[in-house]
This record gives sequence, C-alpha cells and structure tokens, in this order.
Amino acid sequence: MENLWSTTIQNAKNKNSPLYILKVQASQLGSITKNLVRAEMRMKKTPSSSNQTILAFDFNIVASLLENYRYRLFSAGIDISENYPLVLNLPKKLIIELIGNDEEAQTKGIIINNELELLDWLRRIFGAEYTINIISSLIQTTEKGSN
Repeated sequence: MENLWSTTIQNAKNKNSPLYILKVQASQLGSITKNLVRAEMRMKKTPSSSNQTILAFDFNIVASLLENYRYRLFSAGIDISENYPLVLNLPKKLIIELIGNDEEAQTKGIIINNELELLDWLRRIFGAEYTINIISSLIQTTEKGSN
C-alpha cells in the first residue's frame, strides 16, 4: 500500500526546532563543568482545560552532588504546531541585567520569533553575570560538599 504521509514530515527532522536547540545547549553545560553542574529541560504539566498544543517547560541548572538541586534559569512555552514564536520567562534580575527594567518582559515574557533570535538570547542568558554567578555558586558548593 502507498504511504500517504506527507514527505514534509520526513524533511522536518533536518530543521533545528527551538526544543532541539535548547536540548543541545542543556547537554553541553555538564561537559564544561565536569558534570558538577548540568542543565536539563523539564516538561511542565498543563491544566487539562488549557490548550493542549502548548508545550511548557523549565530550563533548569542541576547540581548532581547536592541531591539534584534544581534552579530554574527560565521557563518557556511554545505552540507545538509551530516552531515560533517561543516565549521565554526569565527571572526579574536577569531581565534587568539584559534589557533593563522592562515591565512587559517581566509580565508577558520575551517573544522569540526565529532561530537567530533564540540563539542570540541564549548566548546572552548563558553569558550573563546572573547565570554565571548561579553556576559558579553551585560548583563551589558542590566541590566543598564533596570534600
């Protein structure tokens, strides 16, 4: 019998979806910290009455030797039927460091419209003093706790 599925589905695996980009970035933190601190994406439960096409998740920094202590660096939501826009919800202190005291970003999140914007924002988030301080603190605490 003929395969009736669109060939577009086969080509989809060649695109860098926002979730793929975030998973790759999450996997890279452990290698640069010798797995003292790693990152993970955790899916969030959505209320059963909500729109089921919205995929919500947290991007966490995890200290394995501190009983897998998790610090939520940001949360995000995406309509799974489209790649973009992606909405990033950042802590207030991180927003202030990156773009100033932007009330709309604090209440509605940062709207990411394409892959280049996502890569730019991730570069800024991961390189922010706020983020570096959290990771450094977790590494120091982990190293002292393991002695």
